[in-house]
Amino acid sequence: MPPKDKEWYFSEAAALVERDAGLRVMQQAMDRMSHLEYSLPDGLAELQWMRNYRTTAPYDALRGATRALSRLEEQIQIEPVSVLAAIGKDFDESSSEARQTANEWERCLQWNMRQIAKRQSVFRSDVIRSAVLYDEVVAQVIHLPTQIKAVGKVKGQTRRYEAMRRYGDFVVNLVNPQTVHTRYSDFMAEAVLSVTCRSPQEIMDIWGNAAGELAKLVDQDKAAEEYLLCDYSDYDGRAVWAVAGDDESALGDVKPDSVIWLVEPEALPYPFLPWVTVVGGTNLDSAPEHRRMPLLYPIYRSELWLNANITGSLMASEAVATMGTPEVVKEGPDPGSIESNYGEPGGAWEVLPGHKVSKLPRTGLDPALRELYDRHIGEIDRATISKVLVTAEAGSGETFAGYNLRVQTAIGSLLPYKECGERAYNGIYETMLLWSHYTGTPIRGYGQDGKQTRKYAIDSEDIDPHTIYLGVTLTPDVPLDRQQKIAGANLLLQMGVVNDRYILDELGVPDPDKMIQERTQEQFLKAEIAGQIALIQANASGQIQQLAQQLAQGMMQQQAEQAQQDPKAMGGFGQMANPLSPDATLGVPGAEGQSPAQGGVPAAIFNPAGATREAQTGADRMGVPLA
Repeated sequence: MPPKDKEWYFSEAAALVERDAGLRVMQQAMDRMSHLEYSLPDGLAELQWMRNYRTTAPYDALRGATRALSRLEEQIQIEPVSVLAAIGKDFDESSSEARQTANEWERCLQWNMRQIAKRQSVFRSDVIRSAVLYDEVVAQVIHLPTQIKAVGKVKGQTRRYEAMRRYGDFVVNLVNPQTVHTRYSDFMAEAVLSVTCRSPQEIMDIWGNAAGELAKLVDQDKAAEEYLLCDYSDYDGRAVWAVAGDDESALGDVKPDSVIWLVEPEALPYPFLPWVTVVGGTNLDSAPEHRRMPLLYPIYRSELWLNANITGSLMASEAVATMGTPEVVKEGPDPGSIESNYGEPGGAWEVLPGHKVSKLPRTGLDPALRELYDRHIGEIDRATISKVLVTAEAGSGETFAGYNLRVQTAIGSLLPYKECGERAYNGIYETMLLWSHYTGTPIRGYGQDGKQTRKYAIDSEDIDPHTIYLGVTLTPDVPLDRQQKIAGANLLLQMGVVNDRYILDELGVPDPDKMIQERTQEQFLKAEIAGQIALIQANASGQIQQLAQQLAQGMMQQQAEQAQQDPKAMGGFGQMANPLSPDATLGVPGAEGQSPAQGGVPAAIFNPAGATREAQTGADRMGVPLA
């Protein structure tokens, strides 16, 4: 489909900005609460004794929620059906080859995500903060090899992008949702408009010769101080332009002649959007500002924070205003004659006869104001998160198990924001695979394979964009949770309801099949070593000889019992045959020896030189005379 004309992009951008006007008001209120920006109403601020008091309850709730969820580590799981193109038609998704290839892809993508996080030390915490503060996560996934080609084509500066590749081929820019307008359909995100405020120099550094018109304005000293950089993308095309000013609400009044085009409307080279936009909340409301339900949404709509600040300001100001209230009353005909020498320790009032000094009772803060303030703070706590995630303090006499249960229950209340973060990671990983497939560039990574560092690669031809099935789970990595998982896994194994691979998957082992294989080899090796050690110990202690003698005596005893029951079965002599000499019952004198049951030894051992059959008969078993 050919790209639309320029006027269409102007009108579409203005429509999106107008649609999200209410949403921007709500998001700006979230920012003010997180930054603790508050001013008293004009009527109260004019009072000389009035003090502005701000409660930190919203900031504490936001910090506690971000801290609780930022410690979760993402675990990616790729379904084996996604790698069938890589292993060939001879295997299916249930084969060990498919599972092993999927595990290798997981390690490769996780290495790239770690490299992405290295670019910004707060990357993971910002994902959670955006989900908690705005109930929305927006990220732009940039493929550096493609970006370098595009910038080089317009003769822009590529040195910065070349330096970025030291951390890998991908960059993920987490964007403030207030700078992005997304149009959703019933199925997916259809279009993304990014509106950011940039200086002329920043635009020229990024776009190079494409910003030639802007460079001319800068040389003529006619450029504005700030420009709105508008980047619109949908599945039909893309356009990038700059407009002088810093107010996006004025985009609808822009004249085409004043627009600086950086990328004129063109068709997208790839059938996907390089943006990840994830929204929580609900789709049952039509207004964008009510579809999102961030953590501070209830106290914003109910104005709890504003009321708490006003009540706290009145309470604090009352203490300031009454600070100079007299503490004593002088009574008598001449109160002015009463003096005090309070300037030194132990001072006293000098009271003349007929006069007295009475101390006035001190009154504390207004109980009504204090109760009202406490109620506001309690409602804020109930509307946001539990206090245990803010202070991390255990109750008086509380057991560790009870404290841990309270913490886990409190974290459970943050599940909507945890799921929002998981969907954001999921979209980032999927976009990385799409970039690789459509640009023909493999994804390379490294990971630990036992004690060695192994190189992994995902070939672009092995990625089927129609069968990318992966999931990301944010799991807590604390010792107690891991112990509980291990205990639960042992119980399931004892019950015999699951196999080893399922347990290892639940415990977050990256490659369960390889772990099982290594464990099996380790068990075989340990068994072989244990056998060798037991054999050496048995030889050293004489146990083998003792066992041989015990075995021989047992056989002798058994044959003796048989001889007593049936003498003819023993050759007609009524004696026990020597088990070590089968021919000892042939009647050869001296060949039978003394019965071991009688305390003797077999004939072959007692007289090995003359007690054998050959020595007694002079011939071998075939009748051939001996030499």
